[in-house]
Amino acid sequence: KKATNTLPGEIWDIAYMGDLTIYKVKLDVGGFAKVSVLNRAVDGEDILTWEDRVVLQCAPSNALLLDA
Repeated sequence: KKATNTLPGEIWDIAYMGDLTIYKVKLDVGGFAKVSVLNRAVDGEDILTWEDRVVLQCAPSNALLLDA
């Protein structure tokens, strides 16, 4: 069964902003998504980098589609 509210893509750009990292993700369906993630130091945790494959997912109540 395919999960709902998922968008696969590839990390296209990364901006480190102190305690926050902003990822620009090129979506497989076309277009881009901007994702903000709080930085936290965890030993042994994989760090995302350019060209990594990712799947964006959110709860239906948190989804908001903006028309550019």
